[in-house]
Amino acid sequence: MMNVKSPYYKKNKGFTLIELIVVISIISLLFAFSLPKFRINKSRASVASIEAWLSLKTKELKTKASSKKTFYAINIDTFSNSLWTTTETKINEDNFDTKKENVLKLPENIRITEVRILRDALTFSDVYKIFFYPGGYSDKAIIHIQDDYTNISKTIIIEPYLSKLKVINDYYAF
Repeated sequence: MMNVKSPYYKKNKGFTLIELIVVISIISLLFAFSLPKFRINKSRASVASIEAWLSLKTKELKTKASSKKTFYAINIDTFSNSLWTTTETKINEDNFDTKKENVLKLPENIRITEVRILRDALTFSDVYKIFFYPGGYSDKAIIHIQDDYTNISKTIIIEPYLSKLKVINDYYAF
């Protein structure tokens, strides 16, 4: 007769320490390889959200300026890395007392490196205003965006009479 209390007949009720260590190391390796890819996708999503915001606001402000017969502006602050819209009572470069609407704060890895507005001479400032006129058109503007994580640079061009933005996947000198 066999002894039932013998250790050879005891049921396995768990995993050994070696099995647990192997599984945990495989999971950590998978996580380590997927983390940089997640960061790149997040950066691409951030740049895409800026493009979408600019596209939406450009169409909206051209339509509102035409229908309400008033001036609007997209303000771009390269120092604080933010964008916002304002309703303008008159076209004045120094009129910053207007109420900020629809503020978009950019992530720390996304920078606006350069803004060119082709209505006047080349100026260097921290805050740029792209005006939208009651006639349904806007200033022509070129906006350069740089992603510091992925080193991707994009150029967004706002055309005066077109509602669609032109996006170039590189730095475009004008």
